[in-house]
Amino acid sequence: MSDAELTTATDFHDGSICPACQEAVRAGDPIHLCPSCGASSHESCWRREGGCTSYFCRKERRADVRSAPEITITSEEARNLPEAKLLPSSTTYPQGR
Repeated sequence: MSDAELTTATDFHDGSICPACQEAVRAGDPIHLCPSCGASSHESCWRREGGCTSYFCRKERRADVRSAPEITITSEEARNLPEAKLLPSSTTYPQGR
């Protein structure tokens, strides 16, 4: 569990959404403020989840940089890719893709 101190929500925190339960934090609620991302979590949610569960702190979102990548594409391979295999630079996909 992270070392976020237990504190009491103020008017500043009122209405922020707890990342664990997706319910609003209310002034006067006991909360933990994540030292990494600043999210306000209900004290009970923090304890139940073992720390912050915000998008930025969830463990499954973190890359495991200790292991080798599953694939590697070199600059040369990228340069040699046939143009027919490239998607156009747009926000939509071509028809049929």
